[in-house]
Amino acid sequence: MKGKKMLSLLSAGTIACAMLAALPVSAAGTALTGDIDQDGVITGHDTAMISRYLADDAYTLTEEQLKLADINGDGTVDQTDADLLHAKEVYPLGALIGPGSGWEQQEPSSDAALKALCYYATYFAGSESYKLNEDLTQVELNLLDADADGEITILDSYYILRAYDYLFAGGGTPFIEGRYDYVVNGIQDDMNSWKKLNDIDF
Repeated sequence: MKGKKMLSLLSAGTIACAMLAALPVSAAGTALTGDIDQDGVITGHDTAMISRYLADDAYTLTEEQLKLADINGDGTVDQTDADLLHAKEVYPLGALIGPGSGWEQQEPSSDAALKALCYYATYFAGSESYKLNEDLTQVELNLLDADADGEITILDSYYILRAYDYLFAGGGTPFIEGRYDYVVNGIQDDMNSWKKLNDIDF
């Protein structure tokens, strides 16, 4: 009888170990494959990071991020990885998910655009009295980074608002074909020109 119990226990342990081995973790075993920003959740921000990496030669990922971005494990980060990861997102860019914040919206929204704008305005003004990020989780801060450049700026607010407009009009999200960030063709160049003309940095 003891022998059967021991055999059952060993079998259960073997199955559990096999299941653990199948879970998506990085080579270091510390992060989920696909969690490129390493905030603990696979979101639209992770997919946007792959899109930006593929589309922008100046945008780089660390060696660890590249391992996490290689979704199919073929040793290359490419459009296939972006497509696979997009299908696994828990939250899209522009979602507000903070528990109890009263802002919970699981899609791009005008509220998220406002949050991004207020966050940027507070940072730009150098205000220490009003810290918007106190009621935003790291996941939400990442979701407000709609162009995946690592900063929340007025452009992110614009991109999220544009995504919300598309959804509100029944048009889906404003993805450029093959990309999963909310970058809009030409807008970045227009903003850079405007900044130079007005000697403003944001």
